[in-house]
Order: sequence, then structure tokens, then C-alpha cells
Amino acid sequence: MRKFLLVIFILFLLSNFVNAEGLTKEEEALLLAQKAFNDGFYDTSLNILENFLINYPNSPKISQVNLYIGQCYLYQNRISDALNKFEGLLNDQGSDELGALLYFWIGEAYFRKGDFRQAITNYKKFMEVDASSSANLPAYYKILLREAHFKIINCLYKLEAYVELEDSLNSYVKAYPEDNRPEINFYLGEAYFYQNKFAAAEEAYAKAIESTTEPKLKSLFGLGLAWLKLKLKKYPEAEEILEKIDFFELDEKNKEIFLLSKGILRERENKFEEAAQLYETLMHISKDTDNLIRASLGKADCLYSQGKYWDGLLAYQDTLSQLNSYNTPRSRNYADYLNSAIKGICLKIADDYYEKITKKSDEKERDEILENFGKILEQLELDVAEDLTITFAGLFLKDGNIDLAIKIYKKAIAKNKNLESLFYPKMAEIYKNGSDFCMAIEYYKKALDVTAPDKRPFLHFQMAQCYEEQLKFDAAIEEYIKITHTYNEENPLFIKALLRLAQIYENREHLAEARNIYERIASLNVKEADFAQQKLTTWEN
Repeated sequence: MRKFLLVIFILFLLSNFVNAEGLTKEEEALLLAQKAFNDGFYDTSLNILENFLINYPNSPKISQVNLYIGQCYLYQNRISDALNKFEGLLNDQGSDELGALLYFWIGEAYFRKGDFRQAITNYKKFMEVDASSSANLPAYYKILLREAHFKIINCLYKLEAYVELEDSLNSYVKAYPEDNRPEINFYLGEAYFYQNKFAAAEEAYAKAIESTTEPKLKSLFGLGLAWLKLKLKKYPEAEEILEKIDFFELDEKNKEIFLLSKGILRERENKFEEAAQLYETLMHISKDTDNLIRASLGKADCLYSQGKYWDGLLAYQDTLSQLNSYNTPRSRNYADYLNSAIKGICLKIADDYYEKITKKSDEKERDEILENFGKILEQLELDVAEDLTITFAGLFLKDGNIDLAIKIYKKAIAKNKNLESLFYPKMAEIYKNGSDFCMAIEYYKKALDVTAPDKRPFLHFQMAQCYEEQLKFDAAIEEYIKITHTYNEENPLFIKALLRLAQIYENREHLAEARNIYERIASLNVKEADFAQQKLTTWEN
């Protein structure tokens, strides 16, 4: 592309020279600048051009010189300076022709900046040439028009705007049927692939591969076709294509795709160790968010498939942490899978430890296993540790082994105090379900000390129910009143607490207190108001 634009530079330069036997000093200076530019000495070219502005301030070529200065900035990667120069000229162009050309160069600057939508906007402005006058345009202008159209295709490809890409490619092929550059079919293949038009994509990729002998392009196009074969689960064909690709001819991004493809193939062949190594390599070199996620997930899946559940869990956890830090739409798509995978592997680990403990009858040996389990929890994020502990304890609860389930929760809390607010209520619930109301109340009280205010109504309600089971009605009333005095009808337990209070008072024949509660409920805009009113009406009759 750079060499192509250098040719345009020369054509545009020479087209503005006067037809004379000898060159003027101005023209000599411009040719020197062009020669330095052509040889890649942008600093030298820029210096000559800046001196030109000083030495020939009234030259009719001032606008052109400023355009060349902007181009020097562009090839020095001084994108902001180039944009300032081009856009400044656009506001004060010396001719309509230069003004139109400026849109092309502004498009180039935005393209290099990575702002592809702005690049497209300016390329399109450059291309807005009246069809009736296009036949009279200079040759270099026509070349740039075609190049602008193709650069729009590049932009759409980079933007992953595949519907627009397909439309733009079809338009380009219709406008320039003589252009047989192999990239056209490759871009068509990409556009079809990401719209799930797989048959058309396969044909386009194959045409692209056949149309070039250049190793870099052949490797790139082959990688596109191999990825399609993976998508279609044609693994032997994908393997065959990958074997023909020269890894070192790929750019860094596509080397990552190659490693990812190899990893997927090895995983499908149940060569999990080899696949995990490929994913590990990719994780070390990748700078692409999606590839990092895929590699991390692939490695975790391989560890899981090898029965290395603990290592797999840590790998899944690390991948989930990466997803949360990226917080992109695509990364969030992986989160559901990961959460499901974590729950699945937690069950595997829990089953493994359950089997170990049930095989041991000696209390000391069981405690050693629990201690080892606790050490695992120390390395886990809070939500993963919660999942694993609940799963593990749940296996013993199914067997009716309350003591071991409680021990597991206690061990988890001992290793991570942040689990107290999560597990004290669960321990209390275990005791409550086992009719050990004294211990249930003890753990609900522990939970109150470490629980957020919005979770406390539930704990008070559960404690009140335990007191009712013990026939300790005054204590139950006290807990229900804590809910009704602190919260309002927006809390779902508020009305339930009032109804329980009314029922206790009614059962104890404290009818005045019961009436007051029912009147309070009847005055509220809640569905239970009708029930309360019916109670009051019945008493009146």
C-alpha cells in the first residue's frame, strides 16, 4: 500500500509541473522532497517541504506542499499532526481537486488511528464524484477512487460488520471486475462465514487459496478455511489444511488462531495434555481478549477431562475472573458456561471428598480430610468456595449426616471469615430442619451479627418460628415485632410477621392486641387486607 501511494504521490506531483525544458528551483525542491519520501527518509522530506514554505511563501504549490507535509506526518505515525494538517487544509483548500483528495488522506489517517467508521465516512466523501465527470478524471484520481473503495472493505472487515462487508464487496466486484487480487475472495469468505453461510464461505476460501502463490496469503487463507472446517466439525479436513500452513508466515494475531485451532483438534482427539500445552502457550503470548478467554477455557476443560478436578477448578476460576475484568458483551456470553462448568466440577470434587470420608471410620482421619478440604477453600474466590462447600455438605445432608455437614461449614468458615454471613443461616436451617431449635436460634443470632440489614428480616422470622416451635411465644412475639417496627409493607416478611403476631395473640386470647393487628393490616394496600377485614367483620357479628 505504501509503494502504491508513493506512485500516486509522483503522479500528482508531476501533473502539476509546468511544461518547461528545465525545472525551476521550486520544482527541484519538490522533486528532492519526493525522492527522500520515496526512499523512506520522511524526516528529510519533511525538512525540505518546511523550508519550501519559508523560501517560497507565494508559490501556487503551497497547498500541495502542505498536503505532502501531512503525508510525511502520516508515515512518521504522527497521526494527530497529519489529521490537523489535512483538516486545516480542508477548511482552506487551494482547489476543488485538492479538497477532494484531502478526504482520502483524512480517511487514511483515521484508518491508521483505528477509527474505522470515521475512515469510511471520509473515504466515501472522497468517492462522491459526479458520474458524468468521472471519465475526465486524471488517472491517479481513478486509482485512488478504487483504492478508497477497497479501504472501506478493509475497514468493514476490521469492524466485523459482515453484512455491510458482503454488500461492499459485491459492489466493488461489479465496479472493478478486472481486479483479481486474492484478498477479495478471502474477505467474501469471512463475510459469509460470520453470517453462517458456510457453503458459500468454503467456496470463497478455496478460490482465495487457489488464486495466490504468496506464502503469507496462502497461509492466511488456509487458516480461514481450516477454522470453517472446525466449525463444521470436519476435524480430519481441518487437520489436513493446518498441516499445510506455514506458521511463521502468519502475523501475530493469526498465529494465535492457529494455536487455538490446534488445541481444539487435540482436545477433540482426547489428547488433553497436548491440547492443554497449546492453550497454555496461547495464554502466554496472546494479547487478544477473545483468544485469552478461549485458551483459558480450553485449558480448564482439558484439566477437567483428565480428571484433574482441583486444577481445573482453579483454571475455571481464573478464567471467570478474566471475564469479569473484561466485561465485554462477548466475554459475558462465556460467563454462563463457566458458571455451569464450575458447578459441575465442584460436584466432582465434592463427590471425590465424600468418597474419601465415607471410606474412613476413624474420626482423626476424617478430620485430616476436612482440613485438606479447607486448604482448598483458602485458594478459591468467595462465590466458588460457597458453591463447593454447599455441594459437599449437601451430599452428607442427603444421607442424614447432619454432624458432618455442620463440620464442613465450620471448616469453611474457619478458613474464610467472609463465609460467615453465607453459612451461619444455612447451619441454622440444618438444625431447624432437624428440630434442634436451640442450636438453630444460636446460629441465627450469629448470622444477625454479620448479615447486611436487608437480610435480617428473614433471620428474625426464622428465629420467631423456632421460638413458636418451643412454645416460647413471648420470645417469638419479640422477634416478629422487630420486623414490623423496622420495616414496612414493601418487605414481603412485614405482612407475614403481622399475621403471625395476630394469630399468636388470637390463640392466647389476647383479642384486643389481635384486633389492633388486623385493623392495621386492613388499612394497608395489600392482598391480605381482605382477609384481615373478614376477621374483624366476623368478630363484630
